[in-house]
Amino acid sequence: MQYLVQPGQACRDERGALLAEGCRTSVVPYESLLAVADTAEVVPVSSVEYVRRFAELNGIMLPDSDTYPESLRWAMGRNIYSCSFAQVPPDSFCKPQRTKAFTGGIKGDIAETVADSEPVWCSERVEFSAEFRAYVVNGRIVGYSRYDDGDDEAELDLDFLARVVSSYSQAPVGYATDIGITPAGPCLVEINDGWALGYSRWGNMKPRDYVQLITERWLQIVRNK
Repeated sequence: MQYLVQPGQACRDERGALLAEGCRTSVVPYESLLAVADTAEVVPVSSVEYVRRFAELNGIMLPDSDTYPESLRWAMGRNIYSCSFAQVPPDSFCKPQRTKAFTGGIKGDIAETVADSEPVWCSERVEFSAEFRAYVVNGRIVGYSRYDDGDDEAELDLDFLARVVSSYSQAPVGYATDIGITPAGPCLVEINDGWALGYSRWGNMKPRDYVQLITERWLQIVRNK
């Protein structure tokens, strides 16, 4: 298996995880990506844009992330609904339904140009005192890490996390689930598909589990193309 990664500092942790596991790794700039003979033997590892470009060159339809699965509505702790960007109140949070169509946030703070007709997910503003990312492969939690900037002693509710993972009925083979802490307790922030998923070297996530996650998810997509 060969892994393609972007050059530069943005992907150093992902590149480090691949090298730590002795993976055959090639540093390939975005503009140098090419079609390959066997997409089951080459795994792109980088940003959404990078993986999407590789997929386009090789005729692979990437799935839009199932950010808020129906089976996990119970875990969200807030009302999340679908609408157009034009319908979002200025003080509400929104994010695109199309993966990375724009950077989500409070609508009034978004500086990007977004079409009024852009389909989005909308919810009321929620303040998380701590946020964690957990990595899952084949229904097994293989590691987690705190990813916000807080310096308190907040801990991830592992029982809640286990309930989220066991309830995700249509999960891909590899993904990450983000859990936030609120005064009312833990809630699901969002689900992130494993086809373009960064590696967090903090916490207890091991390089080998990260490599397994991205590899198995890519192979699942290629086989279903």
